[in-house]
Parts: sequence; structure tokens; C-alpha cells
Amino acid sequence: MIRWGENAVSGRVDGDSLFGSGIGDLLQAAFNANGGSNECHLSFGDSSGALFIKDGPVWKLAGINYAVDGPYNTSNTGPGFEAAIFNERGLYTTNSIVGGWDPVPALGPDQPGAFYTTRISPHSSWINSVINANVAAGPPSLQSSPSASGEVPYADEVNAIVDDAAKTITVALPGESRFYRVRACDPLTIKSIRVQNGNLVLTYQ
Repeated sequence: MIRWGENAVSGRVDGDSLFGSGIGDLLQAAFNANGGSNECHLSFGDSSGALFIKDGPVWKLAGINYAVDGPYNTSNTGPGFEAAIFNERGLYTTNSIVGGWDPVPALGPDQPGAFYTTRISPHSSWINSVINANVAAGPPSLQSSPSASGEVPYADEVNAIVDDAAKTITVALPGESRFYRVRACDPLTIKSIRVQNGNLVLTYQ
């Protein structure tokens, strides 16, 4: 199921102090009662979802859903409960690091619950290093399937002979209809197929 919503980022917080060491910077978004018409909170199944921020006309990936405030309780004992809360005052919250129930003062302005996302920007160098990793590009592989619909998965033609210099692949002439594709690091297209000496010779580009 696909869900979406809108919220205003309240600020940047130290995840290590909230959830334990090694978390790093998080973006916090409060669940306000007077928020926008599409005010949202996170629920079960939303972990690892994306947080986008609009920068001018462009939507940019800013965070990955990580955690929410809670659980909550009406006393200092018992298992408590999970909830999206507009105002935590008068309830008890758990300390995620040391445990136990801490009372939230009943007086004062509303104290909304919030959700937290892992910031993308501090990890951008690592992300780019993975995306741009130097992977040795070897010769392509020929794959085939008896069906083009995807009902039968494509599998490597292990006896196919690849001549990457000539951009050809030679494989034994099949005894039934087969659908072929070329698998490689770079996108390749089969340009022609011909029968030669009892084999199929495919030209790719």
C-alpha cells in the first residue's frame, strides 16, 4: 500500500542523544494539531520510506524514515502503547536509551509527538562512492527464455561464445522458439540475428 503526507521539518536533532550512539544527525518533523491539511506521521511499515523536500521546483531526497516518538503510557507501569499524538502532556513517555517511564508535565503549550528521518546529506559522499564504484566491465552474457512475458525467467546461455571485439555472440541453433537478451554493465541491444553453420550469430551494440 502506498501512503503519503506532508509535514514541516521542525529541525535537525542529534540522534545519538535520542536513540543511542552511531545514529548521527536526524531530521525531526512534529505532528502538530494545527498543521497543514495533509499533516502526517509515520506508522507501521513506513520505516525506510523516503522524505522529500522541495527545493524551488525540484523535489530532493532529504531523509530516510528512521523512528517515531513513543511508546506512551497513562501511568509509570505497564507496557504502554504506540500512537500518533498531537499533545503528549499528561502522558508518560519512555526513555529509549535507559528505559522506564518519564511523566510529561500536564501544563504548558502542546508538546506534539514527532517522527525522525536519517539525513541524506551527511552520507552523500559514501552514497556517491557506491554509485560511482569502478566495476570492471567484462564481456556481456547472453540470456534466453522460452517466453517474452517474464513468466519464465531468463537464464544465461552458458555455451554461448562472445566476441566482444566483433560485437557478436554465437550460440547453438535452438530446437524451439527462444527469446534472447544481452546482460552487461552498460545497456546493450541486439541489432541482428543470422543463422551461420548451424548456429545463431547475434550482433549487439
